[in-house]
Amino acid sequence: MAPARSHEELTPNAPRSAAPRASPLVTGPVTAVRARTKAAMPTSTTAAAFTPGDPAAVDHFGTHGWVLVDTLDEAGVADLRAWVDEVASWP
Repeated sequence: MAPARSHEELTPNAPRSAAPRASPLVTGPVTAVRARTKAAMPTSTTAAAFTPGDPAAVDHFGTHGWVLVDTLDEAGVADLRAWVDEVASWP
């Protein structure tokens, strides 16, 4: 696994701020990053999911610029979860 790179390495032409900040890409104590970002991150998000061909999905996309479409049935979801678990178990 490649070592984590700093924000400066990833964005060499970005303007520099007066005070350097910890980057989430830099390895180190995770608790500091969590403490800094916890208040800004939502604890949960809900989104409407539409079936393929649903005209309401087009309206939602027109309003929000994105749409979530359910493309898997229950068997497809079970297969996907099994494949993800299999890949996660690889060394």
